[in-house]
Amino acid sequence: MQTFTTRTAGTRVVFGATSRALLKNHLISMGLRQALMLCTPTTTTLASDTESRLGEISVGLVSDGAGSVGFDEAVRRTRASAHAHGADALVVMGGGSTLDVGKSVALAEGLTLIAIPTTYSGSEMTNVYRTTAADGRTILARDDRCRPKLCIFDSALSAGLPLSTSVASAFSAVSNAVEALWLDGVDPITLLVAEESVRLIASALPTLNADPTSAVARDQLLLGAYLSGCALHEGPISVGRCLVTLLERQSESAETDSVISHANASTVLLPHLIDFNARFFEPTIRFRTTQRVFEYDEGDEEEELENVPPSSSSSTTTATAAAAAAAAAAAAVEARRVGEVRQPRGLNSSALSCLARALCVQRDEVIAEVNRLRQLVGGVTSLRDLGMDETSLDELTEDAIALQSSSTFVTSYSARPLRFASLRRLVYEAHEGAFPSEGAGGLQ
Repeated sequence: MQTFTTRTAGTRVVFGATSRALLKNHLISMGLRQALMLCTPTTTTLASDTESRLGEISVGLVSDGAGSVGFDEAVRRTRASAHAHGADALVVMGGGSTLDVGKSVALAEGLTLIAIPTTYSGSEMTNVYRTTAADGRTILARDDRCRPKLCIFDSALSAGLPLSTSVASAFSAVSNAVEALWLDGVDPITLLVAEESVRLIASALPTLNADPTSAVARDQLLLGAYLSGCALHEGPISVGRCLVTLLERQSESAETDSVISHANASTVLLPHLIDFNARFFEPTIRFRTTQRVFEYDEGDEEEELENVPPSSSSSTTTATAAAAAAAAAAAAVEARRVGEVRQPRGLNSSALSCLARALCVQRDEVIAEVNRLRQLVGGVTSLRDLGMDETSLDELTEDAIALQSSSTFVTSYSARPLRFASLRRLVYEAHEGAFPSEGAGGLQ
């Protein structure tokens, strides 16, 4: 494994096979003397070994990370332990869901957060955190205080990760990179980082599938996941993240038998999110799938007419300007119907090209290649297979729109406005496992 140290968005990043052995030195150099470790039951052995290396600066180990109990209960127990031990640092060893617990605890208790990923989510590089409002609503927000100050990456920690978990986690990282490509105001550096993340992960997954013990593949996946987090570190609280969080919350509820992890939900939603964004920014694209060719449909065109931005003109010309804007939008819709090319929206129009290069396919083959790769490595393809009830699709759609609307840093970053019809179509097709936009079940 290559060894290097860098700094990204205020986080010190240490890659290397021996990086974990230096954790104590890093904490002491940061002025930290009361470190509490957080993990899940599946990573207790690794976490116990790491905690023993901290010696006198360790105040204990909590194995109640997400997965063993629900999110809210995991936060409550960890906060109580941190408070009881007078902790000044929280060292989280685990995947993205456990890190979500750690972020919430670190923010609430004023702790310095340290991340040691054992999966490939990439969320350790972002400042997005999840919390629960007094009325029980899930809230996503951003705060640099919950961004880890130190991240230690050692691919040996994922060596025992089951192949199915590794695959789902890797697709979760790809989802981060993909959504970063369609940020409003995306810059060329983000495009490069996201593209390289997808390339690394897509090329490593077949190798890992053939040999789950491959250290080279796991090194590559870990680097790709890190880059995916870098690409999205200042991005929006996207529709994808909202859907995944809500699906995970549903799974934690005692009222459902479904088991939907963050990673599995991301794996299912990935091609649908590509389609959702691509058809908005490049409506003339005709994706090739193994079953049929599809294109931007009339329902989305009508939605876009509803989303003509308000005029910034003076009050005396508002009506005229609004009418002109609506007429221009209608003309654009008609132009697309007769095959004319719509003007690209800045660098967002480069997103598909980045994905095509990363996957070594043509732009119109991106979704087909994602599906092919997902099937090759055994990734889950439908929400139905994860136990989600079709009767909850409307509620999920409405909750996702409400969650994104109530989350911070949304208005200035969200590239595509949300409408119920288009998002409901995405959710329905993800539930059925249909290729995006094939009109599963005749939904329009």
